[in-house]
Amino acid sequence: MSATEPSLQSAEHSLRNQVAPSPDRLLCLDIYRGLMVAGMIIVDNPGSDEHAYWPIMHANWNGWTPADFIFPSFLFLVGISIVYSTAARRQRGQSNRQILWHAFKRSLVLIAIGLLVNASPLYGLNLHTWRFEGVTQWIARCYFFALMLELCAGRRGHLLACAGCLVGYWVLVRFVPVPGAGIPGRDIPFLDQVQNLPAWFDRKLFSGHLYDGTSDPEGIIHSIPAIATTVIGVLTGHWLKSNRKAVQLVGGMVFFGILGMLGGKLWNRWFPINKHMWTSSYVLFSGGFCLIFLSVLYWATEVRRWRSEERRVGKECRSRW
Repeated sequence: MSATEPSLQSAEHSLRNQVAPSPDRLLCLDIYRGLMVAGMIIVDNPGSDEHAYWPIMHANWNGWTPADFIFPSFLFLVGISIVYSTAARRQRGQSNRQILWHAFKRSLVLIAIGLLVNASPLYGLNLHTWRFEGVTQWIARCYFFALMLELCAGRRGHLLACAGCLVGYWVLVRFVPVPGAGIPGRDIPFLDQVQNLPAWFDRKLFSGHLYDGTSDPEGIIHSIPAIATTVIGVLTGHWLKSNRKAVQLVGGMVFFGILGMLGGKLWNRWFPINKHMWTSSYVLFSGGFCLIFLSVLYWATEVRRWRSEERRVGKECRSRW
């Protein structure tokens, strides 16, 4: 028997039975993360805002473009990482208190990094207009609250928390009067770019320190639906770590992904898809995309094993059949 026979037989068995791989390390997550980093760089540096192509430009207000899937993908991946990192720490004997304390310190570091980035001379630091909010600070908040849910709640608790964030945010934005302006949809336009509750709240807290002067896309109240995006990632992490076969894992992600995108499009009629406001319909729509995109990467890298040496071995197996 040649030296390659055991590996050939192993690859042949995997291809025929399509058994889910060990969930300890998934290459598809690393590829997903890398693609989103590349996408973020392209979107943030299009060369010219006037001549940039539509897919790499964010929607001006309501609606979406492919670029609007990048940020929710990061939060989605943070949620998946929470599941794996928490499981690893528990295996090392750490208590929930120790895990929570570690997450708290990490969140503070992320917030500090975000503040330092905003203070960069490249942005022309001015203490009177120094922006306190930011992408990194937002990720820190979502990470910490999602991890608390992971430590304190089961799958039903995650689902209830996700639904509560989405419905609760819709109620706040749709029915709670904006002080000095009135009720959205009656006294002021619904999802007005300036007169909305999240923008009013951020002006009260950080007046003069906001992204565009009147509002901030990474505002405090916007964190509520963003936490739901992270929790979708947590639920996906548990799905990936389950003992289901590969075809079930992929099929489930595709099913719930399609369901999420359809649900987001349906809710869009009453609560428009809007990245700047991080609307509940946007959470469902972008979360559905994340699931479908991950399912494609999972199928390609973990099931079909389309990667380096394992891909070569797989081709040899198929040629022998």
